[in-house]
Amino acid sequence: MNKYALQKQKIRYFKLKFKIIIKTFGELPCFCLILYLASSAIQFLLLAIMNKFQKETFKLRLLKLASLKSTGAPAELATRFEISERSVKRIVKEIRENGTDLRYSQSRRSYVTDEEYQ
Repeated sequence: MNKYALQKQKIRYFKLKFKIIIKTFGELPCFCLILYLASSAIQFLLLAIMNKFQKETFKLRLLKLASLKSTGAPAELATRFEISERSVKRIVKEIRENGTDLRYSQSRRSYVTDEEYQ
C-alpha cells in the first residue's frame, strides 16, 4: 500500500470515528474537543519555539561568558542557568559543531575560546 492510499484510509477512519462521536454526543462536545486539540497543538508549538529561543539565548550568554573567561565549571554553569549539566555539555557540543572552537580550561576553571586557551 502506497503512502497516498494509507493517508486516504486514515482520513476515512477518522471521518467515520468523528461521525460516530457526533451521533453519540452531539455536535457541541465534538466542537469542544476539536478546540481543545487545536489549543494543545498551539501550546506545543509555542513551547517548542520558546525552548529554541531559550537555547539560542543560552548559547549567546555562554559565548559572552567564555570571552570574559568566567563561565565556571559545567556544574556551576548549569546551576547559574537552571539547567542540567548534561544540557550544558550538549549545548557546548552544538556550539563546537557550528565552528566555534570552545574549550574548557582546567587552570581557569572556565570555558574559553581557542585564541584565549591556556
